[in-house]
Amino acid sequence: MNRERVRGGIGMNRKKGGGRTILQSGIASLFGICLILTGCAGGGGSRESGSLPTQAGGGEETVESSAAGEGASQEIYEVQVEQKEFSLPDHLLGVQFDGERAVAFYSLLDADSGQYDGCLYEYDIDLDTFQPVLEDLPQELLHDAANWYRSSDGTYYVYETDSFVCLNGEGEELTRRKADGVLVQITETKNGETVLYYNDTRVEKYDPRTHRTESKGKLGEAKGAGLLAPGYEKSLLELETWEGICELDLSTLERTYSLHWDEAPYAMEGEPLALRQISARSCEILLYLREDGSYRRDILSTEPIRGDGRIVLTCRTPAYVLPSLRRLAAGFNQNQTEYFLTIESMGEGEDYSDYVQRTAVEIAAGRGPDLVDEGVLSSPLAMIRQGALEELTPYLEKSGMQWSDLYPAAYESFSYEGGVYGMAYEQYPILIYVKSAAAEAVDEKNIQGFLKLLERKPGKGETFCEDYYTPRIVLHRLLAYSEDLQGLVDWEENRCNFQNPLWYQLLEAAGHWGAREGVSYSRRLIRVCYGYDLKSYTAEDGEFRSEGMVPLGGFPTKNDMTVTASVSMIGINALSAHKEGAWKFLEYCLGDEGQSKTDYFPVDRKASQRLLDEAREEALEKSRAAEELAEEYREQGLFEPEQQPDVFRDGKGYIITQERIGEIEDMLEECRSMPLRNQTMVDIVLEESGAYWSGDKTAQEVTDIIENRVQLYLDENG
Repeated sequence: MNRERVRGGIGMNRKKGGGRTILQSGIASLFGICLILTGCAGGGGSRESGSLPTQAGGGEETVESSAAGEGASQEIYEVQVEQKEFSLPDHLLGVQFDGERAVAFYSLLDADSGQYDGCLYEYDIDLDTFQPVLEDLPQELLHDAANWYRSSDGTYYVYETDSFVCLNGEGEELTRRKADGVLVQITETKNGETVLYYNDTRVEKYDPRTHRTESKGKLGEAKGAGLLAPGYEKSLLELETWEGICELDLSTLERTYSLHWDEAPYAMEGEPLALRQISARSCEILLYLREDGSYRRDILSTEPIRGDGRIVLTCRTPAYVLPSLRRLAAGFNQNQTEYFLTIESMGEGEDYSDYVQRTAVEIAAGRGPDLVDEGVLSSPLAMIRQGALEELTPYLEKSGMQWSDLYPAAYESFSYEGGVYGMAYEQYPILIYVKSAAAEAVDEKNIQGFLKLLERKPGKGETFCEDYYTPRIVLHRLLAYSEDLQGLVDWEENRCNFQNPLWYQLLEAAGHWGAREGVSYSRRLIRVCYGYDLKSYTAEDGEFRSEGMVPLGGFPTKNDMTVTASVSMIGINALSAHKEGAWKFLEYCLGDEGQSKTDYFPVDRKASQRLLDEAREEALEKSRAAEELAEEYREQGLFEPEQQPDVFRDGKGYIITQERIGEIEDMLEECRSMPLRNQTMVDIVLEESGAYWSGDKTAQEVTDIIENRVQLYLDENG
């Protein structure tokens, strides 16, 4: 997945999600037709909200369901989470459940000799007890890359990426085998069948008596990281970090989900290490929390909502659901007695265009979700104009918040004619870096100055940016961040002019610098820095600067190089029967608790300032330590008085300095999200330009077509 989700369907987020994805489509006109046919202003009919799968062993439970019209009965479950932190020893070799016990295997390393003591130790996490279980083991089975698993019959398996060793209960080697691929886990079914799981989702059954394997096939596309555990009889329990928990039939590899993270929101905040089924309605997960290096166990219990009066709200999103959205939904549900939020994402095998079209039709017919992520809207502007998205200013004012409390990127791209129709709860800035010599040659920080970088043709193996930056994407980056398409459109006069030297420069530059399929690229003109958070921004900034690159700002516009904020807007369906409840969720997202659950920078100024103040204090402490260390070194004559020890590097990036924090503060203030009303015109330009790059049409022919289509759009929508 690409790092940035942008309009035009030309990129998706590579790291965690976020940003903007709008697929170019003709669905806006369909939406308008549906509004006319269904009588948008008069309310809608009933809708069937998406429901959780029936839990194993459970009966049918019903609650009041949110709808754009009448309520509908549905079965819905809530995840109740019991959390407890614990510690694990160093030189960890494996974590698993041994029946109901949670245990960890580890070894002891002699710091002087660099050798392990030859013993495998077991730590009982529940009892907090240690004991050696195997002795006189070879060093090769105890190093950091070795993973241990003990089956229910007492057999030990030691596996690495390409091989595994089988030992009996006394530590004697029974067999040693090469794995048929990259082995990521060994586990077993409830009745003791050993299962090998590979990184390409292949599953094999291993017979320790005959030492033979039997292929069971592939699980299909992985939905995040996978973790297997014993299930019922010959089945396995599977945890998918992006999807939920399901029972996996080992004979057919069919999945039966017992819990979806979206429909009953649960925020998995770490890397799952071990999993066990407690009952038909509960399971336990051991997690490693990477942020602080700690461990936690989460016991999940799915309980039906039994007529407690809560109204079910639905937020519809694209296929990928941001982890932060799940955390927000889970936090909202824990704090609410009136509403319960579920998340609905695109189903497996469903076509994205069909999903977007279905959303438009349902909203127009009064059967749509209560909240919508912009990624499921073909044309947000058309929906705003048709009155399908609720204006949020009255809700915000009633809540006591002010627009000035938020960074402009949180709302400006869904602003139209004085109203605001969508909100973002987090943002990350996008900056571009170039070689310092190239930056000096850019005499104007705007589109005219930036085009000077693109005047020469790229050298061999050189491209604009990443190898997925095709001519289409390059042109998108040069146009889409400018509301008037770099001056080619005059909104006041309702006119466009593509018979302009600037347009031909843009078209030629995109064709020259865009990556071509089948070509290998080793050099890039620019690097893109994604300021997901303080750590990732300073790390990338440090990496680029060490390569002799400097920030040029964001992507160019007619007037400047504005830093762009990647955001994902959420709006309220104007026909929802529970708009107050939908706003309560957005209000929670923008409040103190919600803003503490974001993956990226919060959009609330106070929340971001708290993060920066903490970082400023940390930087101040490090600066004091550096001065003390420098003085000590100078007193010992270890270096010259003007020298300073480099304590602002941590081996992976840069420790945040006071200067860097000031830059981040300015960057967040300057961030602007992608304009809304240029979307359709950008789609037209990208759609038609491909004929020039492929050689099917001349530049003049393509330009004439684009100008006619854009002018027609302005005539109809100005």
